[in-house]
Amino acid sequence: LENKKEKYPQIAGFYLSIFLILFLPTVSLLSVHSKEIAYLLLSEDFRIGYPMLPFIFFSTFLYGIAMYSEIKLKFDNKLNYLIFTFLTAAILNLILNFIFIPLWGYMGAAMTTLLAYLLLFILLAVKTKTIFYNLHLIKILPFISITILYILLLYIFPESNLTQLFFRLLLFGVIYISLLYRFYKLEIKTQLIVN
Repeated sequence: LENKKEKYPQIAGFYLSIFLILFLPTVSLLSVHSKEIAYLLLSEDFRIGYPMLPFIFFSTFLYGIAMYSEIKLKFDNKLNYLIFTFLTAAILNLILNFIFIPLWGYMGAAMTTLLAYLLLFILLAVKTKTIFYNLHLIKILPFISITILYILLLYIFPESNLTQLFFRLLLFGVIYISLLYRFYKLEIKTQLIVN
């Protein structure tokens, strides 16, 4: 167990890199296309709530990242700090809900949830920096770059119909999958060299 504890930052850094490669583009695309998603998947009564979706997506994404830190702190037996961070985030969420829900309704609740998860992530990340030092940034960067490029192109040349949106997403998907395949091949080569 002690050996696993020492290796956890490297292992977590690798798996967190995969998490970011898979979910940062996904969450970003879901967010910029939240209106279209709402119109495709939600009934008419709920479509009006599409502006909340990016806050919900990114809240879940931040919690996913925070889970890696949470496991490290459990390994290190820092349960008191874990309790402190979760309670602090919950109290912040509660206070902000009292302030912003009367002003902005559901949108206020979505924003305060994102802020609470952001605080939770920061408090956990501060104590588990070694995980983030072990991120494979060179491998993550191409995925972040194509996601940013896609979003920029979307705002510069907004699509006018679903057919254009479909072809843009298809092109993004082809580039993304080719990068994913390249990442996978590099990982296999790395594993063969290590072993």
